[in-house]
Amino acid sequence: MNNDGPRMFLGCLILIVGSFFVFILWLSPGWSESYDEQYTTATYIAIAVLIPLILLIGGGLLMSGNSDTQSLRLNQKDSDKDIMNEIDIKYIRLAIEVAQQARDKGNHPFGSVLVDRDGKLLLQAENTVITERDCTGHAETNLMRLASKHFDSDFLASGTLYTSTEPCSMCASAIVWGNVRRIVFGLSGKDFHELMGIEVTLQLSCRELFATANRDIEVVGPMLEEDAIKVHEGFWNERKIDANNL
Repeated sequence: MNNDGPRMFLGCLILIVGSFFVFILWLSPGWSESYDEQYTTATYIAIAVLIPLILLIGGGLLMSGNSDTQSLRLNQKDSDKDIMNEIDIKYIRLAIEVAQQARDKGNHPFGSVLVDRDGKLLLQAENTVITERDCTGHAETNLMRLASKHFDSDFLASGTLYTSTEPCSMCASAIVWGNVRRIVFGLSGKDFHELMGIEVTLQLSCRELFATANRDIEVVGPMLEEDAIKVHEGFWNERKIDANNL
């Protein structure tokens, strides 16, 4: 339970009442020449003791209340971060499942999903390069085509795109044009290319490409790489792949 409100109120009350009491002492007859020196000295001592005491107690309560408030805010931020991590993990795993679906259909094992700012699943798309005979049929690009048809760019700016493997340069460009501002990926492009043992035509990470955009795009990843790489195991060994067929 948060007790900083009552503490801060009590601190203010002590400071106000204490200050009023000291003020009364200041104006008391003890300051006049008609009272003896002993009384005036006692008043001096009382004020000298009361002022630091009031400041110490009242200020301490105020600082304590403020400290509790800051602690609560920090704990809330940590809690939000933990929730976001859980959401990220959930949807990266879903993107990997979508990638497996693409593989099961004979396509390259890549999958992507779009989630709104509240963590609600909006769309998902898989790679269709083989079945659609379309070299641009990457999961993220397919997803951005769908997203642009269903949502405006302002809405997409608040969403997150999750993808099983780091977006290539083409897909990263589609993400920029679609105005999605947060990307989370599983397997990194570097590790994917090392897995395949080939050199791609455009050796550019999505972070490098996003850095050239006229907007801020948050990138999280790689994450769950061990899970993300499993969907590729054995797939590329069965095919003669070159960079032009990705």
